[in-house]
Amino acid sequence: MQQPEPRPARRLRRLRRPRRRFSRDAWTPGLTDLTPGQQTYVWLRWASSIEALESRHRRSVSLFYLLRTMSVLGGVAVTALSGIGLSSSSPSAGVRWTIFALGFVVAGSAGIEQLGHYGQHRLLSREARDQLLSAGFGYLLPSAAEADFDTFHAHVEGILERYNKAYNRTISDH
Repeated sequence: MQQPEPRPARRLRRLRRPRRRFSRDAWTPGLTDLTPGQQTYVWLRWASSIEALESRHRRSVSLFYLLRTMSVLGGVAVTALSGIGLSSSSPSAGVRWTIFALGFVVAGSAGIEQLGHYGQHRLLSREARDQLLSAGFGYLLPSAAEADFDTFHAHVEGILERYNKAYNRTISDH
């Protein structure tokens, strides 16, 4: 009798959407009718801004959720450990020091999250990135018209100016 083959180990699958990253190659065909100077602007200002905003967004999201998770879980742990400490007649020094240390972790992570404005920055960068992509779709695809370049240029600069002003406002609101 033949023995069944062992099943391969199951890998945990992430239940999130696959990441669609910006690809310069997808936009290259739309640039053929532009002058070399205009193509340089598209790559150095428009495309690099999209890539920078994607990177900022990913970093802000990671920090936001890390710090928020530390705050919430640490707060729950402090509460639980405090309950343990109150239920016994004399809480051990280890429980007291653990509560003390976790209190600092919770306060620190909440403070860093608020000072860094990571929640706001992730939204600002995603919005600006989406606006830049929309401007690119409107102008560069299926192919760019050299005559409309000034409108595209003004639109891109306006998006980046609004992003920078909003970002600076979040920093100066302290």
